[in-house]
Formats: sequence, structure tokens, C-alpha cells
Amino acid sequence: MLWYTTNTMDIRISEISQETPTSHTVLFEKPPGFTHKPGQFMLFNQHIVETDARGNRRQFSIAASPTEDFLMITTKHGESRFKEELLKKNPNDAISAVGPLGHF
Repeated sequence: MLWYTTNTMDIRISEISQETPTSHTVLFEKPPGFTHKPGQFMLFNQHIVETDARGNRRQFSIAASPTEDFLMITTKHGESRFKEELLKKNPNDAISAVGPLGHF
């Protein structure tokens, strides 16, 4: 059974909150018809002019239950240009994503 898609979509940020001094949670609006299974992840892409060696893409596990009406990732921040730029975003800003990906 195929549990993933390769559709690229723009998803909107609804909230960014600090969980600990070194970690943040990002909530996204769940696109209509989006479904995922526990353990799946998404590939996020940002247009960053001056990026680090890892580039403009990162994958994050979907931390929200499939039954929730939002998507969520939680990440520890550090020396990552991608995460710095992600955490500068505001509610209603969009980010490009592919997913869900993977099977567990």
C-alpha cells in the first residue's frame, strides 16, 4: 500500500511557540483533504539566498496526530540557517512542503 504522496503544496503557519530555551513548535493549517499516518514526515523547502552547507530543504516528522485539524513539527534549534529563517516567519506566512512521506 502506498502511504505517501509527492504533491508539493504551500502550507500556512498558524503559530510558532517556544517550548524550551532551545526548542520551538510550529503549527500549520492542515490543507483540505490532507491525511497522514503516524510516523510519517514532510519535506520543507524555503528560498534562502545565503544558506548553509545543508541547503534549503529539511525533513521533519509530523508531530500532530492524524486526527488533529492542524499539522505540527517540533524542532531543536542550533546552527541551522533553515531553522533560523523558519522561526522568523509569522502567522499566515506560507512554506513549501511535500508530503506526507515514509511509512512506519
